[in-house]
Amino acid sequence: MNRLAVVLVSYNSRAVLESCLTSLMAQNVPDLEIIVVDNASIDGTPQWLRAQFPWVTLIHQGCNAGYGSAANTGIKAARAKAVMVANPDTLFREGSLEQLMAALNRYPRAFINPKLVLPDGRINALGNIMHISGITSCHRYGEPCESFTGILPIPLLSGAAILAARDVWVQLRGFDPHIFLYMEDAELSLRARLLGLELYCAADAEVVHDYSLKLTPAKFQWLEQHRLWTVLKIYSWSTLWRLSPALIVAGGLTWLFALLRGGAYLGARLRASLWVWRHLDQLFAERRGFHGLKQTPDQSIIGALSPELPTRQLVARSSYATAHLSHLATTVFRWLQPGPKSHTATH
Repeated sequence: MNRLAVVLVSYNSRAVLESCLTSLMAQNVPDLEIIVVDNASIDGTPQWLRAQFPWVTLIHQGCNAGYGSAANTGIKAARAKAVMVANPDTLFREGSLEQLMAALNRYPRAFINPKLVLPDGRINALGNIMHISGITSCHRYGEPCESFTGILPIPLLSGAAILAARDVWVQLRGFDPHIFLYMEDAELSLRARLLGLELYCAADAEVVHDYSLKLTPAKFQWLEQHRLWTVLKIYSWSTLWRLSPALIVAGGLTWLFALLRGGAYLGARLRASLWVWRHLDQLFAERRGFHGLKQTPDQSIIGALSPELPTRQLVARSSYATAHLSHLATTVFRWLQPGPKSHTATH
């Protein structure tokens, strides 16, 4: 059995796959298994892969099933003891897979992120962080790369590159296939923590991620519908009641944000709510299945949630008014946050 498999999810990703695959080939990991799950690309990715990288296992799907569902297909096909799921727009620096495997050997029942680095050398994400309303953002975004080393506990995983033992992936049944794109990493992170698993960042393993802060109406819709899905699925009814003031305020702010952005964003916000409403039966079925398995109370993660809205990552051009409103909102959410406060999740 191979030691490590890397699953890459592709959708019209030919332009970035070559660099990613070349960086993986340069890693000092024997018998590395690489699987590309292609979500019905129309840019010639499958044909190009067969011609240029015939040793890569290609799974060509007949439709675009979404990121999480495609990743699950790759995980099931993997033969290795450990599986990493990664974006095709990542570039693995020398020795990064060895560092990640060393971290996994130390914490075999954990999920491990590398330190994700922007092309300019700053941090893209040291894992992710979640606002008490379920809004997620990159942890330590824009900070100096050299500031963090070693193996560090993190609040949530970043989905750009996640490593775990194959049996741990199987235990969690992979990603939630109902989440088409965005927030699949947050849902997985909360589920893992409430099932007693730990999340770490191997900060000496550096992976460059071609990431930019960009929010389109389509992305806004996916983020909102999957935020609502995740919060309603993961938290107990008592936790939802305790968080309800914060969730109501946050919901109002997302509608205000959409209003200020215009009709396309208002339509996206409305479609997000309607999607959750139409899928309530599936949501409650998923909720019942998960809550029958939970091993730790919600309080184990509530304290790590942040009251600070990630305004800097949501609004491209910050202003004095934006900064003032962000400070006011943070004050309100800090007051609304239930339970003991934690400094683990501060920016």
